[in-house]
Amino acid sequence: MEFSAVTEHTDTDWQQWAGRNIAVRDGGIELASEPSLTVDQLSPTARDITVDADGTLYALQESGTVSRHDKRRSVEDRLWRADGGAEPRALCVVGERLYVVDEMGTLAVVSTRLRQSIGTIETGLDEPVTITAADGRLYLLDAAAEAVFTVQHDGGVEAVFDSLSRPLDMAVEETGDIYVLEAHADHRPVQKQASTGELLDGRIPVGRNHRIRKRTVEENIDPGPFPLSTFETTDGDETSVMPTQIATGTSSPLLVMGSTSTGDETLVGAVDPGTSSVLERHRLDGRCRVFRTPAASPAGVSYAVTGDGSCLRLDSTDTHTQDSDGRYRGRAYRQFDAGGSIQWHRLTVGCDRPTASSQLRLSYLASDDRSPLDEPLSAVTGLDESLLASAGIDSVWELLSAPPAELAALADELTVDEVSGCLDAALAAVETALSDRWQTVEPQSTDVLLSEATGRYLTVRLELVGSPTETPRVSSLRAFWPRQSYLQYLPELYQDDADSAAFLEQFLSVFGTVFTGVEREIETVTRYFDPAAVPSETLPWLASWIGADAPVDWPTAATRELVASAPQHYRKRGTREGLQERLALYLRHISPPETPPGDRFVPGESDNLKGVDHGLCILEPQALDGIESRAVSEAYETALPGEQSVAVYAGPFDDPDHREAVETIIEAETPAHVRGSLVELEPEFRLGVDSFLGSTTRLSERQFELGAAALGETAVLD
Repeated sequence: MEFSAVTEHTDTDWQQWAGRNIAVRDGGIELASEPSLTVDQLSPTARDITVDADGTLYALQESGTVSRHDKRRSVEDRLWRADGGAEPRALCVVGERLYVVDEMGTLAVVSTRLRQSIGTIETGLDEPVTITAADGRLYLLDAAAEAVFTVQHDGGVEAVFDSLSRPLDMAVEETGDIYVLEAHADHRPVQKQASTGELLDGRIPVGRNHRIRKRTVEENIDPGPFPLSTFETTDGDETSVMPTQIATGTSSPLLVMGSTSTGDETLVGAVDPGTSSVLERHRLDGRCRVFRTPAASPAGVSYAVTGDGSCLRLDSTDTHTQDSDGRYRGRAYRQFDAGGSIQWHRLTVGCDRPTASSQLRLSYLASDDRSPLDEPLSAVTGLDESLLASAGIDSVWELLSAPPAELAALADELTVDEVSGCLDAALAAVETALSDRWQTVEPQSTDVLLSEATGRYLTVRLELVGSPTETPRVSSLRAFWPRQSYLQYLPELYQDDADSAAFLEQFLSVFGTVFTGVEREIETVTRYFDPAAVPSETLPWLASWIGADAPVDWPTAATRELVASAPQHYRKRGTREGLQERLALYLRHISPPETPPGDRFVPGESDNLKGVDHGLCILEPQALDGIESRAVSEAYETALPGEQSVAVYAGPFDDPDHREAVETIIEAETPAHVRGSLVELEPEFRLGVDSFLGSTTRLSERQFELGAAALGETAVLD
């Protein structure tokens, strides 16, 4: 039996569905959710806190005592106490070492296993604010020096991020990127008259603007990329918030904590780098003075210290939202068009139900009428007919699948919220018109033989029922037409009685479903041998057939091209051309570098290198024979240790996995007797564009060494 079918299984497909209280996520639909916060008050009171890789909490108390709190074993013990001198300010833990810095800049090193001090480091800092560890290094923020320092192995400190303006807090990612919250002073230029009568230029402070500055591990410094505007609160009010702390998050690059102007609430928000706004995530009572999101903690877990020293554990989770009836329920609608009046055959749904408390309810109806509404769309929604015409909308289903932002962009007088209200009115009208016309199947049914489903259009309703933490998830849906049955192959005797024929048709459909699937697999088996058509999950199997195995982390498109080109590539394997083509194949399928290399390293638009945005150049020892300059030749010889070697200049790579993949290709594509190596290219550096002389760049003094200077290159005769 041959059927036509329409399949919904991608984000783009599901975004065409209309509905209430549903969300499209990871190629399926489920109940909509919103972030919620569970706040647990911990037993210790503290000035500062830190958490180790095992989830053990260390609290620095006002008395100078550090206590350790293991929640899993319900153990609390005193670990260390200051000697009564300078007041401890902050602490952090790395492995079995606890570091406590005091107001005089002395860093105490405590063994968490021995529970005693094992040494001190005099940093020489005058006003340390906080200390943290990342990337195997200790970082100290000093307010007096207005800089971030790292502690060296010999006990000294080195400034890695200076020229700050009244730093308040610091956060460091595991990659080594540093974020600093500043209260940057704003000034207004003025002129003042000296005693001599001369007018002098000057400036006066007019306020402070909070901003976040970033220093990357490559030592690139953004001059205030995130000047913070007011918090965008969940209830839409314009609450004035004073940022006080920052932290790196798991689902957001950066989190900001700030107190309201009245001081009775603290807001936690996520920074949007594109708009410099802070979107509220959580709201706490009272004022908080410490905010930590340890990298080793579970996703969504943070810690805070309130103004009175209470320690809080903040557990952020997503909770499903309720509908207007107060139930955890969502509905999704979609209309399918067969192109002509037919009898629809079957619906199949791919659904995951985590628990028995979640349900999927399927309903459908077939009709030759495209719209269930008797009134024009403009009358139902209040939208102007010219607006609907300009958007190409002539049915209610097209309207319901249209993004509100795109419709609002076509009308200057409408906002996105107003358009969303119009779409809600249209959906309510559809639900009212179809309320008594649905054909409802048994709950949890995922394979349905449709009855009384004759018409050009098939409208499907999916109802998802869940709980605050559980939701059914629909990952796919297929609609088949026209109606076919094995009953047509039986003698007419079995079709005379309508009731008996209906029962027999349903009985035979069980076998028809199985056999139809087998027939479809036989008819489409050739796609498993086509690199462009084989399903992604079967692609590694096809690659293994011809020995073209690709790493699992390769982009799917790159793997398909690898398999398709494998027969031609085998003739070039072990050659310079084969290595170049395999590298180009991978590089053209990964994201281009944020900062490209110099133009001389980017390959041309030849057939095998087209579309490569990274630098790519392959160097062999014989290529050095044409270089006249000895200094230039020696620079390249470091990457070519012998005659049987090859150096690949490629990059730059923003993702370490990309660099590792290129190294794997070089190792696999070079002959066993040839040593291959990768030299990663640096981003292009242009004075006046990427850097400014005297601001972020300085010229070092030139040194002349007799015997190491080349006449005409590094030395001239005067």
